Amino acid sequence: MTRIVLDANIHGLQVHGGVSGYVARLYAEFTRMGATPLLLQPQARIYRGFGAAMLDVAPAASRERLPAKIAQYLPARGAQRDTAFLSAYYRRPARRVARHVVTVHDFTYERFRSGAALWLHHRTKTAAIRAADAVICISEATRRDTLEFCPEVDPARIRVIPHGVDLATFHPDATGAPESMADTVLYVGQRVAYKRFDLAIEAVARQPALRLGFVGPAPSPEEVALLDRYITGRWTWLGQVDDATLRALYASAYAFLFPSDYEGFGLPVLEAMACGCPVIISPDAALREVGADAAVSVREQAPDAYAAALDSVGDPDTRAAMIAQGHLLAARATWQACARRTLDVLTGH
Repeated sequence: MTRIVLDANIHGLQVHGGVSGYVARLYAEFTRMGATPLLLQPQARIYRGFGAAMLDVAPAASRERLPAKIAQYLPARGAQRDTAFLSAYYRRPARRVARHVVTVHDFTYERFRSGAALWLHHRTKTAAIRAADAVICISEATRRDTLEFCPEVDPARIRVIPHGVDLATFHPDATGAPESMADTVLYVGQRVAYKRFDLAIEAVARQPALRLGFVGPAPSPEEVALLDRYITGRWTWLGQVDDATLRALYASAYAFLFPSDYEGFGLPVLEAMACGCPVIISPDAALREVGADAAVSVREQAPDAYAAALDSVGDPDTRAAMIAQGHLLAARATWQACARRTLDVLTGH
């Protein structure tokens, strides 16, 4: 079998993050399948999410000579001619390889950024996509975006391979959750503008019996002011938590709310469903794709729409049906399946 090289430079760019977790999960699953890959390691790794300790002892094809913030824009060295090279963050190999594959996660930069940062990111991304022998998109929505922003790419070169969820970590277990989470609407992740944290706040404001709990960075003074304006005494910052704590929060919350304007996939949707938490999502195409019939998707990005969805989740029959459908959906979305299909692409099958 052709030796696989995984580009892990992303681990030098983020402490936590979906792309870093994707590389770590693929490494773990490839190894279980007997196809242990080599890693292109960043000069200094700051990633502390899943598999961080494992990646410390992973066999390395090479280590970057330049800081990750610079290396991300340069061709990746270390992949040999007889290897299959997979970049999870838009890099090309410095030399010709047996097979070059790139994974496309989303087009957030193209939709929400501007200036030099957008120009440099887009130039690097599209160059990698055009040069690749095969392109993996993590959702049908991302495949459509890829063809929109890179219309010259042959659709036959694109494979849609969704992410998986770790059912050993995410399952219905509320052990360790804070008390009184049964009336808490959970929000997880970053709170930049397009994530629409404002909609979560205003939706809960319209449901006086509910509270808002959020996981992620500490709230800014502006966010605290907004929270106190709309839901004084009904919000809690839950901190930046590990997976075990996050599982307990999902498993005990009233509902998980994901009001983002745009996503490439939406892994927290699967995590929440695996834990038995009802999920409410925005009309975003990728989120509707991931949530399918197991999530409530609002029709418009408006506080009243989310408030109505929160109200519907309180119905016992609706809630039970959502939890049951969520379990079935999450059970089919495994990292093993993701890795198996990715390995097929890397080996040209």
